[in-house]
Amino acid sequence: MTFKQRFYLGSGKCPSRNVEAQRIYNYLIRNGWESTDSVQDADLVILSTCASKDRAAEASLDTMSRLYKAKSDSAPFLVTGCLPLIDRDAVREFEGLQLISPRELEKIDLLFDHHVKLREVPEPNIITVPDVTKQDSFKWRVPYRIELSIPFLRFCYYRIMELFRDKTDEGPFFNLKLGTGCLGECSYCAIKFVTGKMISRDPDTLIEEFRRGLVSKYRYFNFVGQDTGAYGLDIQSTFVELLESVLKFEGNYKLAIQDFNAWWLFKYFDELMSLSLEHREKFAEIRIPIQSGSDRILRLMKRPYRVADLKEMILQIRKRISELRIESHIMVGFPSETEEDFECSRQLLEELNLDRVGVFIYDDRPFTEASRMAD
Repeated sequence: MTFKQRFYLGSGKCPSRNVEAQRIYNYLIRNGWESTDSVQDADLVILSTCASKDRAAEASLDTMSRLYKAKSDSAPFLVTGCLPLIDRDAVREFEGLQLISPRELEKIDLLFDHHVKLREVPEPNIITVPDVTKQDSFKWRVPYRIELSIPFLRFCYYRIMELFRDKTDEGPFFNLKLGTGCLGECSYCAIKFVTGKMISRDPDTLIEEFRRGLVSKYRYFNFVGQDTGAYGLDIQSTFVELLESVLKFEGNYKLAIQDFNAWWLFKYFDELMSLSLEHREKFAEIRIPIQSGSDRILRLMKRPYRVADLKEMILQIRKRISELRIESHIMVGFPSETEEDFECSRQLLEELNLDRVGVFIYDDRPFTEASRMAD
């Protein structure tokens, strides 16, 4: 009787890294490995990491330390994601790690005996890899200063409501990974050093994946990427063309668009508005990271748009397609941000009345232009 080799694989909260982790999972299964929930019993341990912010990096490092101590001494430890390239010094504390960056995933073929190569394993559409950073990340998600006050009680209330809020009947998302990389030059971002410029996936492959999802009765489709609006520009295509091809399919489905950077809204506004009005029942949500309500801070961030113009576009969408959920990100504490700059962001959010906003505290990330700024 032969026993299969067992692997333990976990990830965090980043959608792009989760897709990569799922692909490694599928690769190992196709090569005869067996998944286990026990780190101690695993013949191989794999962790997909995030390092977009200090808190995310710390959570990944805490998880890495916990798994490293729990695993068998003979079990190799493979670390993927952004952490190995962004926080190299922290990773060096762990001896014997195997490190693979997001753009070098096919190097996994060099580590194991295999009959199926990674390039033969398609990008996954369904994510089942667990978030193993949850138990390590809670301490990074509470306020820096805890005191019994109205703001702190409000913070607790919204956190509790978030756990139990109505999720609708969305069910599992069918993910369509548009590619890797980004065309932005944001001064605070270190992820671009890891993923590089945009490399778009073949549109015919994406359309076929979408068709397969429909046939499998999925209703919610998630466009995933670090810079979804940049899709296609490296292959003489556009995100709008991909969207038009998808919307030709009949059926009861809805689309969610993640991380559609604000400058693409300017480039494609008329086309997107036309498509959204014509197929309004098929659009569920869009995430447009704004980052700041201050034009001065946006210039320092190297985000090429003006707040007034962006606000006008988003308010038009809110008015004409009220059922579309709009989410965003705002960063506070960027170098040299004043009370006036902060108030601009707060006022903008109040006027836009978005459905969901992630507020992030600025962190100095290694090698970024912002980390060298004053104040």
